[in-house]
Amino acid sequence: MKKRIFLLALVLAPFILQAQTTVDRAMSVWARNIVNDNFTTAFANTALRATIASPSFTGGISLTSTVREYTTMVTIDSTQIVGDVAGDLNHADGHVLVATAGTGFALEFVSAFIIYDHAIADFTGGGDDLVIQVGVNSAQVAMSSAISQATLLTGSGDAMIRVSAIATETVYSDAGIISLYAGTKITNPGTAEGLMRVHVTYRVHTTGL
Repeated sequence: MKKRIFLLALVLAPFILQAQTTVDRAMSVWARNIVNDNFTTAFANTALRATIASPSFTGGISLTSTVREYTTMVTIDSTQIVGDVAGDLNHADGHVLVATAGTGFALEFVSAFIIYDHAIADFTGGGDDLVIQVGVNSAQVAMSSAISQATLLTGSGDAMIRVSAIATETVYSDAGIISLYAGTKITNPGTAEGLMRVHVTYRVHTTGL
């Protein structure tokens, strides 16, 4: 009996090795595509799907051919909070959270999680007009409701706020950047050193326009 098992193992060995090599090769291709952010190739290959079950992603990226979703973090320091030049909250284009995706694409704001790290003293001034917007060059469109300054930048401590996209219909005049904009300038009494960390989730749509 042992002799028969041994002979059977010798006969099957080449097929087992070949099957293992196929799986290893498929895993290598799949992993390389994931590392290179080529998710479409990683999960669209029919032969590869037959060998490896596709993992389940919750957010982070869309596997459709025309829409992808991302989350990124942007830090806004105390100088940018009170300033009004390019890159500051009170500049017309606000502080850029997501740069333009280019011709043929449109950005959609999904949500943001804003963390305010209070330091030393409170900011003053400002108004309840801090919003997330899309667009540039006087074609900006508000994508969120206004945020109360008292609960964020002019408050006396750390704060965390979740901001959602407005539910009403929004017509795009410009599909450029996503930015955080303060309509009324915030001021620094002299010693405020707080900063914001904004975790913004957004989608890039291929429009073909």
